[in-house]
Amino acid sequence: MGGESMTSGEPVMMIDALKYVLSREPDTNWGFESLNPKGDNCRMILNRGGKAHYFFDRNEVSVTASKGDVVFVAYDEVYHPHSDKDDPWAFTVIEFTIRTDAETRERIMRLPKLLHHQNNPKIERMFEELQREWIMRRYGWSAKCRGILYEIMCENFRCGMENPHVPHAAKLRGLMEEMNKNPAHTFTSEEMSAITELSPDTLRRHFRQLTGTTPVQYLNRLRINKARELLLSSGCNVSEAACRVGFSDIYYFSRLFKKLDGHSPSFYISLSSL
Repeated sequence: MGGESMTSGEPVMMIDALKYVLSREPDTNWGFESLNPKGDNCRMILNRGGKAHYFFDRNEVSVTASKGDVVFVAYDEVYHPHSDKDDPWAFTVIEFTIRTDAETRERIMRLPKLLHHQNNPKIERMFEELQREWIMRRYGWSAKCRGILYEIMCENFRCGMENPHVPHAAKLRGLMEEMNKNPAHTFTSEEMSAITELSPDTLRRHFRQLTGTTPVQYLNRLRINKARELLLSSGCNVSEAACRVGFSDIYYFSRLFKKLDGHSPSFYISLSSL
């Protein structure tokens, strides 16, 4: 599959088929010894109320889902779910087939098993809309369902990247803010450690956990995005754009631009003249 990966920019994925959408009301006896989505299938389970407990074999992780949470299961992951006896849950489950490149697949597998969407009212609305389209099957329902699934996956990626359980997340976001404000600056390992008050190894490990990229990859992506804006809107030539976003080697800049963006810098210069 061509295109960019999550670690260099946007996720590369294609939702092939929606297998089913089901809703269940509270049942104290609900539970299974073992479940798993097969092959390229994924499952998303929205908690509409109550609680449920999940154990995942792969990482030996236990989670408890509360109202607004989404449990995300992908690629043959074996799990063991059961409803809370005192506060049984109501839920909606979606299973769908998704094809990705290798790096996006890895990024999906690194998503937290439990995504906390309580402060995101869009999620429940999107699940409801998806179920309506699935049941009513009006003209264009299949395309509509895939579109909603892409939106939900986008929210999952964003929620996963903003995972509050990543250690030192606030300090790392402070570094990201500094990079956003000044992408042309060369952030040395020592400077990044000083900004975050973390050792270089700890910083790199948790930065990747939070964003799916290394600090250098993140900064390069910011630089290329800024360069694209300059090429489109400010009349810069390639050398000027490279210099203004922190690259002294125009050839390296052009190669990296093509790798991350999929187009050469000159492509955007030609667009700016239209």
